[in-house]
Amino acid sequence: MSGFEKTLAEIIGHPEALAKIPTEQIPALLLEISSLQSALAASLLNGAETTGTQGNGDKLLEVKEAAAKLAVTEDWLYRKGNRLPFVVHLGRNIRFSEAGIEKYIRQRTGR
Repeated sequence: MSGFEKTLAEIIGHPEALAKIPTEQIPALLLEISSLQSALAASLLNGAETTGTQGNGDKLLEVKEAAAKLAVTEDWLYRKGNRLPFVVHLGRNIRFSEAGIEKYIRQRTGR
């Protein structure tokens, strides 16, 4: 360990220190960042699944629930997922905004 090692918290507090990080320390910092990102994504996903709602009171639906609400197959939702306005990406998982689905249906039916 050199006398110059910085923790992630120290770097975040002083981003100008990035230029002075020894090359051999970078892989460890990248691993720490990746772990933090994974933990945050898992927390977000678990929080959405636990509460079933987003901060605005909108419920996030799983593919089975969304497919039933739209009267389409789960496969159709997965195939069209990137083009639908009510898809919420949570890491590698997707959920569907219930309010967004309702708005989508209203726009399609003219109500």
